[in-house]
Amino acid sequence: MNIVDRIRKIRVDKGISQETVAEYLKISQSAYSKLESQNMINVDQLLKIAKFFDVEPGDLVKELQESSLQAAQSSATDLGNVALLERVLLERGLYQELLTKRVQELEEKVKRKDRKIEMLKEKLVMNNIFLT
Repeated sequence: MNIVDRIRKIRVDKGISQETVAEYLKISQSAYSKLESQNMINVDQLLKIAKFFDVEPGDLVKELQESSLQAAQSSATDLGNVALLERVLLERGLYQELLTKRVQELEEKVKRKDRKIEMLKEKLVMNNIFLT
């Protein structure tokens, strides 16, 4: 099953019309129908659809991830899926990198605040002000 087949299955299983997804993507229903029928989707659309269905983009490309790239390169459609998979993984990696950096920044901020609190407590003790 390719990416678009997985999207179609999720949409049908959830009882969501093409028109509803198209409205979310801000495209016409016929454009969305074409997307599903021609098995052509770009990364931006994939990420938006994953968000709409509340699934991880990686879940939509899971079977491609699990299959070997050599097997996936057997047809033009699969080549497109491989390129899409590579872009999604790259973007996910970049997103994870950004999140990791943000967590590190916040942890450092907490450490600075903790140090400041300790310093203020020491000043209070030095001035014979007891904390209760």
